[in-house]
Amino acid sequence: KTMSEKFYILISTFLISIAIGCIVYGNNGKAHKTTQYYLILNGKTEISKDRYETRAKEESKKTVVDTLLQQLADVSVPLFGTVKPADNEITLAAGSNNNEFATENEAVNIYKTPTVTSNGSGPTSAKHAIYDVIDNRQKGKASFYIRGHLINDNLGGPGMWSNMTALSRTGNHQHESLVESKVKAAFDSGAVIRYKVKTSGNIPAQTPTLADKSKFSKILDFDKNFSLLVNIINEEKKVIKTLTCEAYTRKKEGNAWIDDKPIVEKGTKVTNEIATSYDSYELGDDIQPATVNLNTSDLDQLSRLASIGPGKAAKIIEYRQTTTLVPPATKFFIKVEDLNKVAGIGAQTIASVKTDPLVEL
Repeated sequence: KTMSEKFYILISTFLISIAIGCIVYGNNGKAHKTTQYYLILNGKTEISKDRYETRAKEESKKTVVDTLLQQLADVSVPLFGTVKPADNEITLAAGSNNNEFATENEAVNIYKTPTVTSNGSGPTSAKHAIYDVIDNRQKGKASFYIRGHLINDNLGGPGMWSNMTALSRTGNHQHESLVESKVKAAFDSGAVIRYKVKTSGNIPAQTPTLADKSKFSKILDFDKNFSLLVNIINEEKKVIKTLTCEAYTRKKEGNAWIDDKPIVEKGTKVTNEIATSYDSYELGDDIQPATVNLNTSDLDQLSRLASIGPGKAAKIIEYRQTTTLVPPATKFFIKVEDLNKVAGIGAQTIASVKTDPLVEL
């Protein structure tokens, strides 16, 4: 095979692996459990028949992707070519602030260049009539909603309300794992891309009455907070239900840039999951949060710890699932310092965990 063909096989396999959500990177050469498709170990592609079944592996995929992209960046040019759009051929994701949620945005002929990346920014702190109300809703000690980009800031998406909407943390995670990770992988590998995101639907929230008091089991003072709850739930009716996404690599034919290969198939839908049962509502009003056990708590519980967060929580889950306890040991972590066994967790994190009152062993 020619060198370009080898590059094409390597990177195509890499992108396909991202598309089916099953890359696992073995630093020690050992195969972790994955789906039945591709497994990249120390730069070699192999086949695995095992199934990738845990959400923790999905959480760790972002770190894996970043590592592999760094390794593949230099060899991606032969695949995507050296011809790139001129600045006047690029359509950047639009951005402005208003009191509406974004309904649609599209970036055309974007690629990794300062013209594109400098257009991206983190979420605005500008006031928003709807978001500022629903942001009173909590999940544990964290906010239930986040200011979510339609076009990701790494892809030139501005952190303004015309490019943002209210996403639950679960919805944002789904958007990142099912769509954004693939688009960012192609972008970082040198592809020219057209990427579009459109919102639709609304959350079927039901306005409560005073007779529903007993159903709000996580609200400490229902009478005091009743009007706030009504306002939150009424504004939640304006929160979107679905993101519909599509992304394609682009190629130049004659003087025109056209869609080439799909990165995210047209019509791909991401559900913005919002719990609407009254017993799911929290306001963080003096209810003592439950402690979190490093040895037994699940991904969601570990992720809520400010000292750990979602990324390191996924690493802890992966360590527990890939480590066999040798009798008489009954715990993975006897003391907090044992977290140094987990790849990616260092002294600074351990120091934070040691002073976290919600952590137990």
